[in-house]
Amino acid sequence: MSSFAVYQLNSEQTDLFYFNKDGNLDLDAVLEKMVEEFETPYEGTKIIGNGFLNPEIVTKNVKLTEVCNVNNFKFNTETDEFKVIQTTITGSGSLGYYNEAHFENGHVVSQKKQHTFFSNANILLTESGLLIAYFENVAAEKIKSQIRTLFEDLGFDITTFRFSTELLKNVREHFDWTEVKLERIDNDEDSTKKVSYEIDITDKDSDSKID
Repeated sequence: MSSFAVYQLNSEQTDLFYFNKDGNLDLDAVLEKMVEEFETPYEGTKIIGNGFLNPEIVTKNVKLTEVCNVNNFKFNTETDEFKVIQTTITGSGSLGYYNEAHFENGHVVSQKKQHTFFSNANILLTESGLLIAYFENVAAEKIKSQIRTLFEDLGFDITTFRFSTELLKNVREHFDWTEVKLERIDNDEDSTKKVSYEIDITDKDSDSKID
């Protein structure tokens, strides 16, 4: 199952080299740093390390003003254009520790070894410091910590983006979802901490919007 993770790059504790006088990210400066020092290493077609693949600045068109004009999603018109850094990020994940058999000096010996793999996520970074990661599957989600580490190594203070009730309600009203899962809920008036809900996609008659 695919999923998103959203983070905020904060300017208060970050190297001001990356920010202009309006407090927005200088995407050109970030892109230059990504290319010069944090490109993904590979041998032939095999990825062998963490980093950014083919980062570039692109222009996106947005037609969701009424949905997104809360929190840090701020667009001015129904066809607003904005620039983002678009890239693929690679990171390592662990498959666990296993005992491997080796033949040494005429004897079979067992050695415990960690087995790892490299996966990837698609990244969008906006001028407002919003970082959106898209994971195609559960295995890709295992590199979340690598994403944070890479951006911290770039010089950023990164925090998990907090979705307000207003934003969630706006998204709910404009998109059809089959499943939603909230891992953490902060509400002083309610003890609920997690919510999970799934819609039967074979039911064609019921409303598929999650309440």
